[in-house]
Amino acid sequence: MRTVLLYVLIVFSLGALQAQENKFLDKFSFGMNFKLPKTIENTTFRKTIYGVGDLEAHFQYKIIPSIELSLGYKYGYYDVNSLAFQSSIDGQMETHTPFLKLAYVKEISDKLFFDIGIKGGYNFSFTNTTNCRATFSEYAYRIEPEFGVYMFSTDLLSFGLIVSYNFWFAEFGPQHFCMNSISGMNASESVGVYQTFCAGFGFKTYFPSKTN
Repeated sequence: MRTVLLYVLIVFSLGALQAQENKFLDKFSFGMNFKLPKTIENTTFRKTIYGVGDLEAHFQYKIIPSIELSLGYKYGYYDVNSLAFQSSIDGQMETHTPFLKLAYVKEISDKLFFDIGIKGGYNFSFTNTTNCRATFSEYAYRIEPEFGVYMFSTDLLSFGLIVSYNFWFAEFGPQHFCMNSISGMNASESVGVYQTFCAGFGFKTYFPSKTN
């Protein structure tokens, strides 16, 4: 909750500082996204973990008028679904992902534009449960196709609705809980990369090239 409140405070603070012109004349921008992740695959991941929130911060550079390159950082928080286990297990998984994003940005009207792109990075996951004496760590490449529709609130500040799909190139299984197997699940349910669908909102603020 404190993270969300901080996010909202940053958004409105930046909004108060924005000028009223030069919206797409400027090459540099900064943004933040908050999304809710839904665990999809593999089956063990979907049954034992549920998403709480993904928070991102990123800087963009407009290479040419319709192409942006971004450098960013994503933090994710997930809870363990204790109902998936016969014994009492509780805990959480946290993810940290520095990433690059290449995006196509297109104006729909004077007030609207869309952003479609793909992120790629290296993910650091840390799972802590009451069943383990130590943190279970996993490192894997991660890609995330993403689509957003944004509306300008000022000439330099926009807010948007965003959806994305994440692929971790690793398998999620009983080892995350320091177990050889999970009662009621078979080994085949842990086969396949794990994935999430995310939906949420974000903002972008452009840096003016002159004082207004």
